[in-house]
Amino acid sequence: MADKVSGFRVHLSPPDREKFGIISARAEDISEENLAEVFDFCRREKVEFLIARCRADEIRAAQALARKGGVLADTLVVYLRNLVRTPIPEVSGRCAVRRIREGEEEKLRAVAEEAFRDYGGHYLADERLPEAKSGEIYSSWAGRFFRDRSESREVIVAEKNGEIIGFNLVRMNGPEEGEGILEGVSPRAGRRSLVQRDMAIGAMNWARKRNAIRMLASVALANTVMQKIIIRVGFEPYRSYHTFHLWF
Repeated sequence: MADKVSGFRVHLSPPDREKFGIISARAEDISEENLAEVFDFCRREKVEFLIARCRADEIRAAQALARKGGVLADTLVVYLRNLVRTPIPEVSGRCAVRRIREGEEEKLRAVAEEAFRDYGGHYLADERLPEAKSGEIYSSWAGRFFRDRSESREVIVAEKNGEIIGFNLVRMNGPEEGEGILEGVSPRAGRRSLVQRDMAIGAMNWARKRNAIRMLASVALANTVMQKIIIRVGFEPYRSYHTFHLWF
């Protein structure tokens, strides 16, 4: 179930409920004006845990969420890359970059679990959530994305010596826009930054083959390594979001 009002979206989150055992919801693009509608939805659906995002320039919304008991859990920076104006770089050749194949779901989940075991994302930032479960949610996400692949959703993987060492979940948001929504590299990969670079390029190539003219990528503000990588392949800062957790 979802409510869409004035450009924002609030909806129940079955994956979070499944992982943490509580009624969970997510809200995107919150503003001071629509915050009341978000809370109405949460009361109606008996939500216990809300993940709420507002644009960083919506300072009034951030302040209102804080007054309602919201705890800042993360800040994301969204980067934009024009895929037409400048050529997409070549991959380094350090690893093979390809689309995932049937039968590789468990390998994908294993790499995701390795990559995000100690990841300091918004789940791990919330001490009310069990730490082990916070790490597992990313491998579950990767598994669901694998099963939901289509012409507009794909898993790009990095392979070395016959083993998958990294992945990038990519999707088309529309006919002209692609997005990399989750990228992870196993610690076994060695120089992880080179693998991350090649997978970012692989994601751009995948989107361009579908006639996308631009590509988005979201990176945690604290992840300066990944920000340097995507800037070097042509991405530029576009917008940013604060993530708040609220408990009811």
